[in-house]
Amino acid sequence: LVPQKPSLAPGGLADQVSYPLAEASISEATGEQARLLTCLEAVGLTYLADRHRDKHWTSEPEVPWEEMLSGGEQQRLGIARCLFHRPAVAVLG
Repeated sequence: LVPQKPSLAPGGLADQVSYPLAEASISEATGEQARLLTCLEAVGLTYLADRHRDKHWTSEPEVPWEEMLSGGEQQRLGIARCLFHRPAVAVLG
C-alpha cells in the first residue's frame, strides 16, 4: 500500500527510500545504492539525491523531511519506496 501521505522514517534520503531496511544493507558493494537512485529517477526525484548526497544521504536523524519536502515530493518518495521493494502488487492510496 502506498498511502497518499507516506510515513517518513528517521534518517537520510537513502533511509526514506529503503525503509524499513536498515541503512547498513544499502551499500555500494551490494548495488543497492544504484537501485535506489534508479527508483528516485523513475519518480523524478534525482535532484534530491544530488542535493542531499553528502550531508543527508544516510542516517541523519535530525532531518525534518516533512518540512523539507512538498506534499507531491513526499508522494513520489512513497512511490520510489514501493519501486525499491519490488512488490508483486501495489495499491496506491
